[in-house]
Amino acid sequence: MSIKKKLLRGVLLCAIFAGAFLANQNEASAAEAEEISVAGTTYSYGTAYDRGSYYEVQLDSVSLQSNFDSTFNAATRLSKTMATASKPFRIVIPGAHYTLDGRLHVYSNTTIVATGATIAADDDAFGMVIVGRPESDTLNGYSSYQNIAFEGGTWDIDEGQRHSGSKASYFLKAGYVTNLSITNLEVKNAYHGHMIEIGGCKNVQIRGCSFSGYTGSDCYEAIQFDVMHGSANISGFNEYTDEPVVDTVIEGCTFTNLIRGIGSHHTVIGKPYNNIVVQNNVFKTIEYDAVYAVSWQNSRIVNNQISDAYNGIYLDKEMKHVYFPNNGTATLTNNETLNTVISGNVISTRRTPDASDACAGISVRGNILYVPTAAGVGAGVYYYSGVTVTGNTINGGARWGIGFRYVKDCTITNNFINGKKKDTVNPRGITAKNSLYCSVSGNTIKNYSGKGAIGIAVDTNCTSVNLSSNKIYTLSGKGSYGIVVRGNSTYSTISGNLIKNVKKYGIYIKDTTKVTASSNSVYNVTQSSSVGIAVLGKATNTTLNANKVKNVKGCGIDINKAINTKVLKNKIFSIKTKNAAGIKIEGNANNTTLTSNVIKDSKKDGICIKKATILSIKKNTIDRCGKYGIYGIKGSSCIVQANTIRNASKYGIYLKKKVKTSVVKSNRITSCGHDNEIRLK
Repeated sequence: MSIKKKLLRGVLLCAIFAGAFLANQNEASAAEAEEISVAGTTYSYGTAYDRGSYYEVQLDSVSLQSNFDSTFNAATRLSKTMATASKPFRIVIPGAHYTLDGRLHVYSNTTIVATGATIAADDDAFGMVIVGRPESDTLNGYSSYQNIAFEGGTWDIDEGQRHSGSKASYFLKAGYVTNLSITNLEVKNAYHGHMIEIGGCKNVQIRGCSFSGYTGSDCYEAIQFDVMHGSANISGFNEYTDEPVVDTVIEGCTFTNLIRGIGSHHTVIGKPYNNIVVQNNVFKTIEYDAVYAVSWQNSRIVNNQISDAYNGIYLDKEMKHVYFPNNGTATLTNNETLNTVISGNVISTRRTPDASDACAGISVRGNILYVPTAAGVGAGVYYYSGVTVTGNTINGGARWGIGFRYVKDCTITNNFINGKKKDTVNPRGITAKNSLYCSVSGNTIKNYSGKGAIGIAVDTNCTSVNLSSNKIYTLSGKGSYGIVVRGNSTYSTISGNLIKNVKKYGIYIKDTTKVTASSNSVYNVTQSSSVGIAVLGKATNTTLNANKVKNVKGCGIDINKAINTKVLKNKIFSIKTKNAAGIKIEGNANNTTLTSNVIKDSKKDGICIKKATILSIKKNTIDRCGKYGIYGIKGSSCIVQANTIRNASKYGIYLKKKVKTSVVKSNRITSCGHDNEIRLK
C-alpha cells in the first residue's frame, strides 16, 4: 500500500472507527451484564447468538472489509469477557476476501471459523494472529490460555509478495496454551519467518491443513516448536518459565515449497519436548528438512510422505541451543534417551550437489562439543539413545539413506533404501559414526550408482554396532562396497547378510578390534582386483566364520597386515581372476588361522601366502585350482596340515624357500599336476 493511500485511509478510519472502538469496548463490558439472546444480539461488528452450549458471533462482512482487525478484535474482546470452558465462544468470519493491516488477538475458550474466507496481510502487517496479549496478561504457564481453535479459511501472510525488508511475519504465535486446535486451514506465503510459532503449549492438534510458499533467506519452519526460555526463542511475553511443547499431534497436513516443514531448535535441560506425533502428512519440495526435531522424547514420526527434500527427517542434538533453566537447577547428562519411533515414512530425497555435505533420508545425531557453549554447557560427547527407525522407504539421491552419529542403543530395522542412477559421490545406504550398542537388521539397500558407494558403513569409533540379515544389491558405481566396518570400531558383528552385485568389496574390515563376520553371503563382486571379504590394516582379533563367497574377480578372502585373524568354515567358489586366490594372506599378517574352509574353482590358487607371520592352515578342502592348491611366497612359523587338495593343475602345495615352515604333514592331494607333489623350493 502506498504512503499516500495509507495516510488517506488512516484519516478516514480514525474518523469512522474511533467512536466504534470505544463503543465496542463498552459493548464488551456491557455484555457481562446482559444476556446474548437466542434470537441474536446485534453489535456494530456483527450479531451474537446464544446456541445453548456455546455463544456464536457472526461477524459483519461490511465491517470486516472496512477494518478487519478492529472488527475482529472487538468480537474477541467480548469472548474474553464472557467465554468459559463450559460455554465457549464461536466467532464466524463470512466467506469473502479481507485485508488485514493490524494484529488479531484471540483469547481462551474461543473458536475462530473462517471457512470460505481469505484473510490476507497488508504489506505493513507483520504477524497476523497472537493468542492473548502476552506482553501484559497475567501468565501462569500452560494454563495461561486454554481451549482455542481455528477452523478453515485461507490465511495469506504475504499476498502478492508485497512485504519488503527482513522483518519476519507469521500467521499465528501461541504461547502458554493448553488445548490448541488448528483444523483445515490453508496458510501460505511465509515471509522471513515461521507460519506458526508454538511455545510452551500443551495438547496441540493441527490437522488437515496446508502450508505453502516461503520468501526469505533463513531456514524457518512452517511450524516451529519452542521452549519458553527467553525472547530469543519466542518474543513478546512478560515472563519465561521454560515450558516446552508437549502432547502435540500434526496429522493429515500438506507442506509444499518451503524451507523446512516442522521443527524445533532450543531446549531447556530437564524439560524436553514430549509426546510429539507427526503422522500421515505430505511434504513436497522442501529446501532443507521436512521434519527437524531436537530433544523430542516419547514421540512418533510415522507414515508421512516426503518428496524432493534435502533431508527427510532429522533428529539433531543442537547443543549450542541447550539452556539451563531460568529458575532452579538441572543436571545435564551425556546421554538423552528419546524413546522415539520413526516408522512407515516414504521419503524421496534429491541429489546433493556437494558431496561433502551428508544429507539423508533419515538422520539421528547426537553431538560433540570441543569447547563450552555460551550458556555454560561443558565440552564433551552428548548422545541420543532409544531411537527406533523401522519400516521406512527411502528413495533418491541423498548422500545417506539413513545416518546416525553419536547415538546409543538405537535400532534400524526393516527399512527399504533405493538409490538413484546418478547418485552423488560416496553415497551410503546406512551409515554409523561414533555410535554404540546399535542394531542394524533386516534392511534392504539397492541401486546406488555413485562412485565409492557403500551399502552399510560402520565408521569412526563405533562400538557394538551389529549388522544382521540385511540385503544389499546392485551398487554399480566404481569402487563400491557392500558392508564396511573400520576406523577404530570395536566389537561389531556382521551376520546373515546378503551382498550381491557390488564392485570392489563385499565386506571390508579395517583398523578394528574384535569384529566377527559370520554366515554372510557375498555374490558377484565384479570389479578387477575385487575382494569378497577383506580384513586389513590394524584389524585385530577378527573372526570370519561360515561365510559364502562366490563369483569374485579377485580374492575370495584377503587378510592384509591384520593381527590374530581366524578364518573358519567359509565356502569360497568361482574366483575368476587369473592372478587372485580363494584366500590370500599378505602384508605380513600376523597369527592367522585358516581352518575347515572350502575353496572351489579358483582361477589361480586356492590359498596364497604372499607374506605372513605365524600362520596355521589346517583341514581346508581345495578343489579345482588353475595353478596351486596352496602357494607360498614368504612367511614364517607356518603350519600346513591335514588339508585336502584336488584338481590343482600344477602342484597341490608349492612353498618357496622364504616360507619357513614348522609343519607340513597329513595333507591329502589327489588329481593334481606333477604327480600330486608337494614342492618345497
